[in-house]
Amino acid sequence: MKILSCVLLCLLAGCGGGADPDQDPVFGWQLGGCVGQEQALTEGEGQVKDCLPENLVPEDPDYCNRILYWEYSGGRLQLVDFPVQLNCCGIRTVQYELAGDTYTITEIDQPGDTRCRCNCDTSFSVCIDNLPAVSTPVHLLLHVTDEKDFPTEVWRGDLDLGAGSGQVDLGPSGSLNCI
Repeated sequence: MKILSCVLLCLLAGCGGGADPDQDPVFGWQLGGCVGQEQALTEGEGQVKDCLPENLVPEDPDYCNRILYWEYSGGRLQLVDFPVQLNCCGIRTVQYELAGDTYTITEIDQPGDTRCRCNCDTSFSVCIDNLPAVSTPVHLLLHVTDEKDFPTEVWRGDLDLGAGSGQVDLGPSGSLNCI
């Protein structure tokens, strides 16, 4: 999978504007909630400051259901997967691949030096710039590297970007905040 550094590409391509069919999509990501001890100290390749999960997650979210929030505006698609229940200690990143017309997004959680004895809610936010307002196939995966050698499928489907925004119910969250 190729990881694009959105920070560099945004400087060159001018992220956030309308879709230009002559330019390739530009990808970036950000984390929210419990981001992991190691991740809080470093920034990964492709991590951008303006792709905040807080842009889409409501102030009082339903912690009992995992939701894929999405919004399309000005050529930018933002997706936020929340809440994702993970170990409190980990290095979290996102990888992206475009195969044909399908955007495959892999959320990755890998151990640092050790795992903690606690779990917490994390959010993964992904921004893809320079997209036209059409139906867009998305494949969302989660790879907890010390649990399995391969990622598990979270969701696969089409987003009608012409609708502007929406939510996809991904099922029960497993969040400890679900009361």
